[in-house]
Amino acid sequence: AGSRAIEGFLGSRSVPNKAKFRLSDKVSSNVSRIASDRFGSHIVEDCYKACSIEKKKTLVQSLAAAQQELRASFFGALVLKKCKVDEFVKEGDKWEEGEASNVRKRGLFE
Repeated sequence: AGSRAIEGFLGSRSVPNKAKFRLSDKVSSNVSRIASDRFGSHIVEDCYKACSIEKKKTLVQSLAAAQQELRASFFGALVLKKCKVDEFVKEGDKWEEGEASNVRKRGLFE
């Protein structure tokens, strides 16, 4: 399926980050529709994992704006949980510190 190809694209080390960030921007602009879908929810999660802190913040802000609609969907609710939208809304600074720490840790293993 196309979602698996996109997951491979986002997980590839040979794809430049700039291309991944461009895809993340496209996902952010249609996040409520994509995150509610069975296959699209994986794409949103993979974009979240592959992005820089700034791009994650943009993605999570888009998710937070569509939070009510996404909670009504099984897959949308999973995306909200995996992308830590509640933590972002309640304590943005704490969310940002935690994500910065995760990015640093991931960088040690690459």
